[in-house]
Amino acid sequence: MPGNSSDPAMTFPLSIRCAMGALLVPLAAAAQVDWTMISGSGAPPLGCGFAWDANRERLVAFGGIPGGLPDDTTYEWDGSAWVVQNPAQRPSARLATGMAYDAARQNCVLFGGVLGPAMPINETWTWNGTTWTQRFPANAPSPRTDMAMAYDSGRQVVVLFGGWMPTATMPQDSNQTWEWNGTTWVQRSSAGGTPAARQSARMVFDAARGVAVMCGGYSNANQVTLGDTWTWNGTAWTQVASVPVTMHSHVLAYDGPRQRVVLWGGRQVLPGPVVQDLDQAYEWDGSS
Repeated sequence: MPGNSSDPAMTFPLSIRCAMGALLVPLAAAAQVDWTMISGSGAPPLGCGFAWDANRERLVAFGGIPGGLPDDTTYEWDGSAWVVQNPAQRPSARLATGMAYDAARQNCVLFGGVLGPAMPINETWTWNGTTWTQRFPANAPSPRTDMAMAYDSGRQVVVLFGGWMPTATMPQDSNQTWEWNGTTWVQRSSAGGTPAARQSARMVFDAARGVAVMCGGYSNANQVTLGDTWTWNGTAWTQVASVPVTMHSHVLAYDGPRQRVVLWGGRQVLPGPVVQDLDQAYEWDGSS
């Protein structure tokens, strides 16, 4: 089980110990309601970070663990195929990073990740479609992996929540909220309640309602998956309707034309333990 530091395999982040289900690309037609199988050849490996570059219309992925060791490859999906990019400068090999597209500054923001067992980092990098640039902010979250990240287009900041922070004794989840403003990271406090500490949650910005939506995740403290849903408006976290099932490492994306948050898959961990992969799709319409 995750959090059992006596098992060497458990020192890797939770996300690489489960199958990477699929990457959602925004749908062009609002009427489309079916899943369509497209080419999967050359896809990025398990444990990569990914973000949708709205300006260049590319799904960008970095890193992962293709064969037992972390990777430093940059991939882009152009709508028909995965294309490997070869910039001269790039982050070192890592997996389970957080990524989000910063539309105001037109670059993908990458944070953290893990270089190997119990080796989390807190580097910040940006990708402009041509090169990676390391940033050196005055403040940054502590080293972590498996955090939730999303870009708030209303306030033009990247929001980060939680993550997995390995220690010499027992892995620890975070319940911190941070925001990237293009120059530095700023830790934020909530005017109301705060989601419980977690890793492997997913978050996306709901443009129609002007809030970041975060759901699910894994609790090391209780060794179970979560199903609660929260929204962040820049001032306070608000708990809303829960997902019908609990899960971690699911896929979450915003469908703009239909004004829905779409969720697919993930892995469920129940006491016992009972572990199962999920193939269900859910949509958040702002109330349920």
